[in-house]
Amino acid sequence: AWSNMIVTRTACPPIYELPYRENFNVWEKGSSSACWTMNSNSTDPYADNKSTYVLDGMYLDASCSTQFLSNEHWQYFVLPKLNARMDTVQLSLMIHSSVSAAKGPEVGVMTNPRDTSTFVPICKLNPKYLEWSEVLVRFSKYEGDGQYIAFRQSGNDACVQIDNIEVTAVGCPSPIDGELLDATESTMLVKWNMEEPMPSYDVLYY
Repeated sequence: AWSNMIVTRTACPPIYELPYRENFNVWEKGSSSACWTMNSNSTDPYADNKSTYVLDGMYLDASCSTQFLSNEHWQYFVLPKLNARMDTVQLSLMIHSSVSAAKGPEVGVMTNPRDTSTFVPICKLNPKYLEWSEVLVRFSKYEGDGQYIAFRQSGNDACVQIDNIEVTAVGCPSPIDGELLDATESTMLVKWNMEEPMPSYDVLYY
């Protein structure tokens, strides 16, 4: 005889080891994960897979409910607690904006995911309109003891989609915003940004 389908979930660990990865593919469509903390006076971010925006299965559809509303509307979506000092980690993710006013969320650190006053901003993301792009965030200048990476979005910011989150320990820092300029058959000019203080580095070419 057939029986009703039973869905079970394992309990969230009290703390996560690095590397931490989330691609949202196991999240149920229209819902969020119990292992993340969502604080909002509007609608919480949720998993979705609209074919128009999809990168790889599910993604996090973030902050659409705050778009075009006043700044009194806000959302915080917070990763689980990580077993690491935040000044020793980096966050990479893919981000996409489904509206042309491409204003993304702030990335920061919290000591208490339920207390929005503990949010310390690190940077603001700038997603591209109708295009997925990779973003790298470093927390080397953070001086607190928070262990929660968080996103903060307020009214008048764009509706964004986020995917393929990865938090790893910083080893040899990678260059940021690399560009290839004035390339010819025999020469090229390479431009990139590095965090301050400027580390020593080697340039390898093939």
